[in-house]
Amino acid sequence: ASRPAGGAPVSPLDMEEEEELPGRAAPMPRPPVGDPLGNPNPLAPAAIPDFSDDDDEANQPEPVCDLLIASLASDGQSRARRIALLPKWLAPPWKPAENYTFSMLNSKGKVSTELRVLGRNIGGIQYYEQRMLRRAADQLQMDPLVLASPLPLNKLLDETPAAGSPFDLASPERQQAAQRAIDLLTTAIGEHDSAVQRRLRTDSAFQSHLRQPLVAALFNLEFSRIRAMYHQQRFAQALAAGDRLLGQPDLGTRGEAAVHAVVERVLLEPAFEAARAADYETCRTQLDEYLTRYPLKPGARAVQLRDGLIAKAEQLVTRAQANNDPKLLDEAAKIWPRLPDLDGMRRQLQNDYPVLHCGYATLPQNFSPLSIQSLPDRHAVSLMFESLVQWVEDERLGPHYSSQLAAARPGPTARGRHFQLPRCVW
Repeated sequence: ASRPAGGAPVSPLDMEEEEELPGRAAPMPRPPVGDPLGNPNPLAPAAIPDFSDDDDEANQPEPVCDLLIASLASDGQSRARRIALLPKWLAPPWKPAENYTFSMLNSKGKVSTELRVLGRNIGGIQYYEQRMLRRAADQLQMDPLVLASPLPLNKLLDETPAAGSPFDLASPERQQAAQRAIDLLTTAIGEHDSAVQRRLRTDSAFQSHLRQPLVAALFNLEFSRIRAMYHQQRFAQALAAGDRLLGQPDLGTRGEAAVHAVVERVLLEPAFEAARAADYETCRTQLDEYLTRYPLKPGARAVQLRDGLIAKAEQLVTRAQANNDPKLLDEAAKIWPRLPDLDGMRRQLQNDYPVLHCGYATLPQNFSPLSIQSLPDRHAVSLMFESLVQWVEDERLGPHYSSQLAAARPGPTARGRHFQLPRCVW
């Protein structure tokens, strides 16, 4: 923690305010406004000075600590020293005559001693999250400010990024660099959240100054990868990446809208094209996959497509009932098979209005066995006969015709059989 010094004993490294002595290096002046080391803007670029006690190579993990840049009375040189994570947000202007106390860390990351520095000798503080953001930007040779600035999402999918532009992730090398940057940002966000939970970061200012830039940079890289997949027509991978991005708790309304636009392009556009081509199965497949992602708020375009399919299918059902045509029900089922009671309506049409399929070019003219003159006449009379009686296999009386629609069994006549029809039936 940092605090003004009180009456407690101080370490040998503590600085007392005194007049400058001849030949002694003057204390480092406070950085001017806009200087990266003194600017409270967490995204301002700044070179990280080398550590005095060890070499921190670029490929090594970033130590979870803050850096104090200050000149001490012992040597008068400005150096970067590791200090414990600060619980309070400190930024210029520093009070020149006030002592600030910091917890120094050794090479193992343990608190070794307390260090008191006059405000006039503090060159700046580089927070852990700032350094991780800068390292992530270095992977893509970008400015941290650009990496964490909002992207113009309204036209992002329509524009292919120019080769060499900051968010051009088309090449495998840029994709690998983006993955390294994403890993760094994810680690930084996790360490920040852990520090907040352990009460190592207690000031609410850290949320806006440190965490939000990390989240914004992470979203920019993730969404740029999705855009690259979309322009390369790797739609399945773009959808999977969008689903992962939607699972991030810090996405926000703007990020959700951006992912929503991607899902609409990948799923709804082909669905509309399939509907125009009468490929309703493909249309429903695309639409169903979209609706599984947004069941409660599908959006105006999805509702328009779904309602249009339902309305078209219902029109065919109405025509099928009016014309007694089961084929129209089949067409309605191809468009929207989830219409209620389609199978029941089909059975009703088939059973209530059976169609007789014959192989004759003309209709029967005579319906009496004595006046048969053509094959259609003979077939019609046979059908009438079959409707009046039925063939029965009776073991006791033997096989015979039994009444079906007739009032009694047929009786013999000189040239055929005689049927008596029930009264008021025919």
